Amino acid sequence: MEKDELSNHIKKAQSGSTESFGVIYDQFSQPLYRFIRAKTSGNQQAEDLLQETFIKAWKGLPLFNPDAGSFSGWLYKIALNAITDHYRKNSRIIQTVEIFDNLDAPASLNSEQDLDKNLSSEKLRQMLSQLPDNYRTVLELRFLSDLSIKETAQALNKSSLSVRMAQHRALKKLQTLIKQYPEHELR
Repeated sequence: MEKDELSNHIKKAQSGSTESFGVIYDQFSQPLYRFIRAKTSGNQQAEDLLQETFIKAWKGLPLFNPDAGSFSGWLYKIALNAITDHYRKNSRIIQTVEIFDNLDAPASLNSEQDLDKNLSSEKLRQMLSQLPDNYRTVLELRFLSDLSIKETAQALNKSSLSVRMAQHRALKKLQTLIKQYPEHELR
């Protein structure tokens, strides 16, 4: 969806148009679901949190200010808050589940690190699970959810510089982990 078209749907939804909000839902539900699913322990839990995210977005939409940041960054921030609230409410420690569940590694991550194309998804999942939570979250937002640095910074309530640094360190750590595996084990 074009940026202008999205802006028009946001304005209409802010005025109460459920049809425009439906278009927004269609645009963002799948990537948000994948992001939430990577942070939860099951499909049902992810679906519930996705629904909660969109309910909160609908209620908060009149307060959304496009001059304060991007809509996708705002939406991912709501999702992160819903995930945090869910675990806090259930007195659990956030347990990030392996990312890329039922997905292949995104091409942007491969090109970013010059990873061998034959690196198995399972090995990549294992390596990503070894990263600190903040590094893994940055990589999930940047490469799984395909958010820009600015959108990722907005979602995490951090500066663009700190996101760039975290991404750089995460990718460097991931590269170090990859080098620890003999080549025949990476396939």
